Amino acid sequence: MLFKQAARGDERIYQTVKCVEASSLTTGYAVAICAATASFDGTQAVMAASGSALLKNMWLGIASQDIASNAYGIVQVYGPVASVFVSNVGTSITINVGDACAPGALSGGVFCLAAPTWAASGFAVLVASNTLPAVSATGWMSGFMKHGL
Repeated sequence: MLFKQAARGDERIYQTVKCVEASSLTTGYAVAICAATASFDGTQAVMAASGSALLKNMWLGIASQDIASNAYGIVQVYGPVASVFVSNVGTSITINVGDACAPGALSGGVFCLAAPTWAASGFAVLVASNTLPAVSATGWMSGFMKHGL
């Protein structure tokens, strides 16, 4: 893990991961630890998604840089994140400041939860820090990543 030096201003924590996706992990995408591999070592990462219990519950944070397939890079697990990919639900919903978000239906995207639970978020949430009016398609927002474990 990488910790930003203690100083005035925001604090951030990062974890180094290896992308095991067939394609790259894009900056701002939700990332999960890939626990379903024969050689599980806690560093292999893929895009998080709510359609898979493992990829939802093992979600780690937000990619801080583009990470090429089979390359190492960093994922932010705590602190303010300027750009986060928002999934869609096919209907118009407003995400407000303070709403808790977790992996959405679209791989790598996050979406707002009514109430965070272990089953829905693995106790890691991204708190929205700007209001997105009427989100019915994919988009981008800023937030505060908080890993609760």
